[in-house]
Amino acid sequence: MKQKTGTGLVSIDQASQTISLLTTTTGFIDIYVLSVEGEPDWIIPQNLVIDTINVPAQSTSVAWEDQQIPLQSLLGNPPGVTEAVAVLLEADNETARIGVLTAAPPTAMRVRISNLRDTDDSRVLPYAYQKVLLAEQLYQVPDLDRITKSILQQKK
Repeated sequence: MKQKTGTGLVSIDQASQTISLLTTTTGFIDIYVLSVEGEPDWIIPQNLVIDTINVPAQSTSVAWEDQQIPLQSLLGNPPGVTEAVAVLLEADNETARIGVLTAAPPTAMRVRISNLRDTDDSRVLPYAYQKVLLAEQLYQVPDLDRITKSILQQKK
C-alpha cells in the first residue's frame, strides 16, 4: 500500500527506494523527455505518465475519465502557438493528479541509471528538484510535489 503525502504524490524517500530497486534489478530506467520552453527539458519516469492529450495551448485543465485535471504550462509565451500536448501525471489519489502542457509529445528513452550524473549548474529553475547530465546534455528532474501543491492551491 502506498503511503500518501500531503499532495498525494509518493514521497522522496519512496521514490529513492523505487530507484534503488530499479538499479539493483536492471540498471535501466524508462523515461520520458518533456520539452520546456527556455529551460532544460524535464525527465520523468514513464510509469508516471497516464495519458497524453492534444489540447488548446491556453488550457488550464483537461477532462480525463470524468475528472478535471489541472494543467501547468511549460510552453512559455510563443506567439501563434494554438495547440499543445497535455501530459497527465499519476499520483497516489485522483485529486492530486496534474498535467503539464508541452509543445510536443514526450520522447521515450531507456537510459542506464549510471549515465545520469549530477551537475553543478547553479541556475535556479522554478520547477527543478535536481539537474542532471545525460550524454552531456543538461536536463531537470521536476519537483512534482511542489508543482502539485502550487497548482492545487491555485485551483482553490
